[in-house]
Amino acid sequence: MEKMRDPIDDQMLTHALTISDQGRRNLDSTAGWGKFLAILGFILVGFLVLLALLMGSFLSTFSPTGTGDDLPFPPVVLSVFYLLIAAVYLLPILYLYRFSTKMKTALQQNDQMVLERSFANLKALYQFTGIVAIVFLVLYGLGILSAIFFAGSLASLGS
Repeated sequence: MEKMRDPIDDQMLTHALTISDQGRRNLDSTAGWGKFLAILGFILVGFLVLLALLMGSFLSTFSPTGTGDDLPFPPVVLSVFYLLIAAVYLLPILYLYRFSTKMKTALQQNDQMVLERSFANLKALYQFTGIVAIVFLVLYGLGILSAIFFAGSLASLGS
């Protein structure tokens, strides 16, 4: 017969988790590297936004007419594309930065609430990355299926 669990014991178990000195050092180092990578990511997002803003004039300059009207698509389309990439890239960078700064604060102040918010940002980072990975896998799958269908239709036209 299985013994019923006491809710008070369960509550004490949830608070029994501690972070060793080595764990603290590892989390502190992880937070430092995370902050470094987040700052590099913010710089990259800034470059992407700058590139998006300059893309229209850059493409127009190198088009034969100098207006960009002879390009296969309006230069603003590429600008919007780069702005979308920057916006999508900004979210995981923001989560990484929040994880890193909150982790440093939690470890310095020994603050459980801040530690939990730090881990919540780490969780959001991984969720976002996982969703983006799934989206790309689906797009790659659709691309492969489209290529197979296109190749099959070309083969049937040739015979």
